[in-house]
Amino acid sequence: MWFKLCRGFYDGKREGIGEKSTVAGVIQARMGSSRLPGKSLARVCMNFSLLELVMLRVVKTEMMDMVILATSKERDCDPLVELANR
Repeated sequence: MWFKLCRGFYDGKREGIGEKSTVAGVIQARMGSSRLPGKSLARVCMNFSLLELVMLRVVKTEMMDMVILATSKERDCDPLVELANR
């Protein structure tokens, strides 16, 4: 399983998709919340951020071939991209 970053709009490319069906999971995250800014990187359990916990749970499933982190093009979302690239 691998993570692919999707920032902004889908560009129409079908990278990594062969002849067999590919099952993808999409994790949607952003930093610009008005009620709880930075919620995705907030430490919530055992010093893991909310996004890290979601990513760890998704990686454990055997039903998906890839996981996509969908976020905005805004600069405040760069820490989310850095986390997914680790």
